[in-house]
Amino acid sequence: GLISRAARALLPVPIAATSETNVTALRNLHPKQKAPIPEVPRKETLPIDGDDLHKMVKSFANGAAGAFSGWVKELFIAAIAPDTTLAEAFAQLFAQLLVLPPRGTNPTCDLLRKVLLSSRLIALEKKKHTPAKPCLRPIAIPEFFIKVLGAIALSTSTLKLDEWQTGCGTPNGCEKHIHSLREAISRGLSVILVDFSHAFN
Repeated sequence: GLISRAARALLPVPIAATSETNVTALRNLHPKQKAPIPEVPRKETLPIDGDDLHKMVKSFANGAAGAFSGWVKELFIAAIAPDTTLAEAFAQLFAQLLVLPPRGTNPTCDLLRKVLLSSRLIALEKKKHTPAKPCLRPIAIPEFFIKVLGAIALSTSTLKLDEWQTGCGTPNGCEKHIHSLREAISRGLSVILVDFSHAFN
């Protein structure tokens, strides 16, 4: 969970100070605005029980940092492993969270959604960074519960990727595209790599 110390140890760049100038720069990178979120087709029922939840969370990476709640994979597994009743209760809770009413229709659900979507934000200084003109790389650490909800949504969604797309939940998706690229290069074709600025927006 000590993400700042880990960043200092792994990256040759300093952690940005929590100053008003830096906070403003981060907000300008990702301005607050309403974005239409399309409805993702899901199965009518969410067949998630305690065993499914346990297996799903166990497949998560170890050692991930926690957000504001402090919940991480290891803590969650330790909590539900000895008590199947608690695991079933969490499974039912996650199933209910996936079908929250639309935004603006229930203040309590809107607040819950806001908490679930919150993240711990660590800003790393880029080479061009100066105190007067911040140039920052934001690293967001999402809540553990939103990771679980995302995994459940992917496992129960009927939405399928096109053949040319690579994404989460696609078995051997990356390997398939790597082999396709190698084959294309071997036939004399060229490959263009596009790096978008501020692609997270």
